[in-house]
Amino acid sequence: DERIRERYEQTKVILVSDMSGFTRTVRKRGILHFLSLIMLMRKIVVPILEAHGGYLVKTEADNLYMLFDDCDAAVAGCVKAQQALAAYNDAQAVEDDKALVGIGLDYGPVLNAVDDEDIYGYNRNRAEVLGEDEGDAELLLISDNVRASLSAPDAFTFSEPKQADGFDGDEPIEYYLIEWERSG
Repeated sequence: DERIRERYEQTKVILVSDMSGFTRTVRKRGILHFLSLIMLMRKIVVPILEAHGGYLVKTEADNLYMLFDDCDAAVAGCVKAQQALAAYNDAQAVEDDKALVGIGLDYGPVLNAVDDEDIYGYNRNRAEVLGEDEGDAELLLISDNVRASLSAPDAFTFSEPKQADGFDGDEPIEYYLIEWERSG
């Protein structure tokens, strides 16, 4: 275990995003339409997050898995990504043409198995709960770990703390909704 931790364990911000509306959109418009929205979302979001220090580990269907070194940069990049998506979405007349994404962030030790192109660990699971289970269209949810690690928390507006069930019976996760302006 120790050799694996020495080689792969890193303390990072973990981002897990998930698109909303898959079932509804596929039923109405077909899988190819939703696949085009996934590609559009990636084209808009990934460069913004990379410009804020994000590293794309993998994509899985309509999810993104990324790592960041810095909590402030991760949150700022996610706000910019949501604003860019909102600008695109606001120009769409039809709801099924919108690329709606929820984002969850956690901070802590993870195993970044570069050879395997994946992220493993408790904090990845927490990010997944926030991004997939609690997250919804246009939400940016950060864990208590991220909030506590921000060097400039006054740069962001937070909701009151909320709680989510932990991953697979783990302890509950305290999290915050980051409030962001549509134009930015």
